[in-house]
Amino acid sequence: MNRLEKSNAVEVVKEVLDGLSQNELISMMMYLNPALENLPEGVLITSMEGRVVLHNKKLGKLFPSIRDAVNLSEVPWLQSRFPDMDCDISVPSVIRHPDGQYFSVTRCKWFTPIIPKEEFWMLRFQPIGNVEAILLRKTEISKICEALCDKKQLMEQTYKQREHYFRDGLHWIARTLGLENFEFWKFDIVEQWLRLHAQSGSKEVCGTLLNADAHQIRWVYRHKRLDLCKDASLDPHFPKGTPPFSAIAVPVIFRDEMYGVFYVRKEQVNAFDEVEIACIEHLTYELARMMNILMLLCEEKMDILDELHKQLTVPLNRLKGFVQENRHDGAEKAVIDLCDDIEAVRNAICSFGKNLPQQLFEDFEELVPRWFKVFKDKNILWLENDNINARWGNSLFTTLGAMVVFQKTGKDTLAALASMKPDVLIAIEKPDDYEHGTQFFVDLASVYKEKHPPLLILQNNMERNDNHVFSNTRVRYPYAQQVQHILPVGKLDEMHHWLERVQNAILKAEGKEGNFTVVLDSMNDPWRSDLGNAQRKAGKFSENKK
Repeated sequence: MNRLEKSNAVEVVKEVLDGLSQNELISMMMYLNPALENLPEGVLITSMEGRVVLHNKKLGKLFPSIRDAVNLSEVPWLQSRFPDMDCDISVPSVIRHPDGQYFSVTRCKWFTPIIPKEEFWMLRFQPIGNVEAILLRKTEISKICEALCDKKQLMEQTYKQREHYFRDGLHWIARTLGLENFEFWKFDIVEQWLRLHAQSGSKEVCGTLLNADAHQIRWVYRHKRLDLCKDASLDPHFPKGTPPFSAIAVPVIFRDEMYGVFYVRKEQVNAFDEVEIACIEHLTYELARMMNILMLLCEEKMDILDELHKQLTVPLNRLKGFVQENRHDGAEKAVIDLCDDIEAVRNAICSFGKNLPQQLFEDFEELVPRWFKVFKDKNILWLENDNINARWGNSLFTTLGAMVVFQKTGKDTLAALASMKPDVLIAIEKPDDYEHGTQFFVDLASVYKEKHPPLLILQNNMERNDNHVFSNTRVRYPYAQQVQHILPVGKLDEMHHWLERVQNAILKAEGKEGNFTVVLDSMNDPWRSDLGNAQRKAGKFSENKK
């Protein structure tokens, strides 16, 4: 078939481009014009960097501004509609001609075998009716929101990260619809009023409360109905003397739950047609659904905190009873310190539950659910190297596990361990007893030669004023940040991935703390001359003052 007789623009352009050399790119117009002019659609070809390479006369008639353009940034309608040329190409996009006509834009990209470094975009413009424009835009909005609402990805984010993620997604959708001036007012539970959550031109939270002059937004929030203003100078919702402009405010509602108001303004009067109104309404529905998903995630994590509260209460009471029985004038200072720590833990747990303050929840939410899922229904053995004689005592963190060794030393400890089959071993090691501790871990490996539970070794390099390892880390509000380096954030074989989050959490902790090295190993690794030959160093990090 003759090239000029082909009706598929993709086939025509691909065949021509695949046969071009570097020098022939300059003459591309001569090669492509005859074929493209016979197509019934407008065609635009650009480089991946946004340089306009070629367009046919059909497109030049539809969009005269493209004729003199050298770069996409010089074509306003194309720049705003395609801010990222690597966006999803599985769904046709929709653009609006200045005269009100809508076009579907199909995108495809490829690279030429002869010029492998040169990639091209081809955009095909076809006129469509309002009904088809609405359907295509709704589909595109839904696909974007579906990608943003990936639960696995959201669960891995903190509260603040999800807030930024949500705002970025909202800006993305607004660009898709060509909304140059929008605001999203989110309902604030504390203030019981609307607070500015996102707006065009800024990805940061403004945080200002809705003032008394925002008549249209206030009316929509109270009546929970869409309000379209064709001319603000004539609208009763606006005070006299208001300049003419168009605006639309839509309540963000999902299953009778009010999440806020989405507001769009245009400087022209009568600027919103039926396509834009329908798409903005669909956008607010998707926004409300996204807000509902975020709320359910918070509730899910709060339920985990409630369960954690119940799980911790019983062992805490049991451990407190043990400490009280052993507390007397000649008791070791470590036991006294431990009792103080237990009281601090109890006070911290009192804050858990459905009424947990949002600020505290933000700090705990990343730590607790991840840790809880890893260690739930597992037998955990915590070992604390408390002094140079290798006395392995009861740590504060034994409250998290079912197996505890109290005041055992040396071979007695190994004998006790031989009768236990924990799923996880977690040990805290002092640097001044490294050699003795190393020998203990070597002996420990022989005890579990048949079953090899994962071992997490925490090497404590903190300078202390007394003999208790955690005497300087009282369980207060910043406690979760201070000890977050101890609790895994994912599967035990993925410890490396949580170091970055751990570092950020510790940097926020109050007070000066020492340097910590976290070392992870598995008992089935070869234990050679010493512990260092078997360990995989996961990373180092230090803290500074908040």
